[in-house]
Amino acid sequence: MNGARLLLERHSIVANRALGQNFLVDRAALDAIAEAACGDGAPALEVGAGLGDLTAALAARSRRVVAVEIDGRFDPVLNERFAGSSNVSLVRADFLKLDMERAFELLGREPFCVAANLPYYITTPISLKLAGCALPIERMCLMVQEEAAERFSAQPGSRVYGPLAILVQARFAVSTLFTLPPSAFYPAPDVNSAVIRLAAARRDVPKQLRRVAALAFASRRKTLVNNLLSAGFEKDAVHGALDELGLPRPVRAEAVDVESFVRLTRILAD
Repeated sequence: MNGARLLLERHSIVANRALGQNFLVDRAALDAIAEAACGDGAPALEVGAGLGDLTAALAARSRRVVAVEIDGRFDPVLNERFAGSSNVSLVRADFLKLDMERAFELLGREPFCVAANLPYYITTPISLKLAGCALPIERMCLMVQEEAAERFSAQPGSRVYGPLAILVQARFAVSTLFTLPPSAFYPAPDVNSAVIRLAAARRDVPKQLRRVAALAFASRRKTLVNNLLSAGFEKDAVHGALDELGLPRPVRAEAVDVESFVRLTRILAD
């Protein structure tokens, strides 16, 4: 019987599939994720501590770990595992509502990394929050459903190219480290998973990029111009921006590359 199952049974916890609670039990994969995230000892922010297996792998490498978990049923497990740990801070909270400045304070107010096993249904909003914050994230190592991994590295013209790809690629270099079968988890999910690494590109990104990208994709059927006009931008300003970027007036958002979105944001919103 694997350790995750033993812990769940000992604490009378039934994994909540609605919250995407599939726990990684592959020790080699846990170590690889932790090493890719904070092998240099950087402070680590973990989204979704669960039973604490990845937390422990991070704590063995990082000088400071802040582990966020929404499900209070795991409090006894986590408190028991990390009661004597001087470098682990446990935070019970909904990450989407978490004040990132609070997390940054706990991380020592220095550049940090992020590690997470993200459920499919909440992959995009959590990733947008992380990629869109102004804090000094050095790298992120995220485990997502294999299908979802495509959205991070999607290129213009792809059916999954959108605000997530734009925001992530503007700030990070994206690579896929490895994939994992359902058997690497307990309970086993129905799909394969992929571990992706986002390394900071160290470039200046406009503060309003997330907002502009979201508005540009508000309706994929509309042109970029019409989406921006519907959002309240002035017609002359929008037309002038497209002319400056060398983009045709009928262009749709999915045809505009990341660099052009960065420049568009600087012209219109920053």
